[in-house]
Amino acid sequence: MSESRGRCQRLARCGCLLAVATGLAVLVPGGSTLAHHPWVLVMDKGDDTQWVRLGWGHAFPDDGPLADERVGRLEHRLPDGDIKSLEPKSGREGAYAISIEQSGIHRLVLWQEPGYWTRTPRGGERAPRSEVSDGVECSRSHNTARKVIVHGASDHGEIGEEWSLGERLEILLAEGGGPAPEPGAPVPLQVLADGEPVELELALYAPDGGSEAVRRVATDGDGRAEIEPYEPGEWLVHAQYTQSYPDPERCDYESFNATLVLEVSK
Repeated sequence: MSESRGRCQRLARCGCLLAVATGLAVLVPGGSTLAHHPWVLVMDKGDDTQWVRLGWGHAFPDDGPLADERVGRLEHRLPDGDIKSLEPKSGREGAYAISIEQSGIHRLVLWQEPGYWTRTPRGGERAPRSEVSDGVECSRSHNTARKVIVHGASDHGEIGEEWSLGERLEILLAEGGGPAPEPGAPVPLQVLADGEPVELELALYAPDGGSEAVRRVATDGDGRAEIEPYEPGEWLVHAQYTQSYPDPERCDYESFNATLVLEVSK
């Protein structure tokens, strides 16, 4: 048995499902797994200036804010291709302001600062296992989050791999779907890992909140799947995969999380 497969089987006993995608040993979260991940929400709507809230946890959308020091970068990608870097508002952790004036699709893209987490009998520490005397298991997380905002004109132009940013893991709106679906309408998605389609499990979280996904769906060999949000509001799609850490003396595995928030129209 290879070292990589042995480590994956050890981790799989922690409540995960083992899968293989793009040649990597991949762990897909099972139904009982509560993976922490970030998300991007627009809180105030109706005028040209809107508040953005960065959330963090596993109970969407009501867990706490993502701490400012854990934000690597937050970008506002405008319909005309312009990119604006956003800075937090003083005195409001996880809060940002954006201006929505151009008609079309606006995308908010968050890169969270990578970080270590080592589980211990006492709880856990944000450090690699090699630096924790009683460390049991270590992960290093790489997290991204996206939010799609539709403003004005319904012509959204190209949707699909043209929206890829080449991330380690990303969820894209696929061809044949729109960015503001109606309740019950199928929404085609594609998941890419390092720019290549990946087979894994997507978890769908409803607007009314909670830590349990209302549906889980597997992507196919082209990284594609469909979800069907059934009521108006903000819906979260979450994808995760895990691979062995390159230095097993320092940490056990690397975890990659990606989220996409879509607003289902009324």
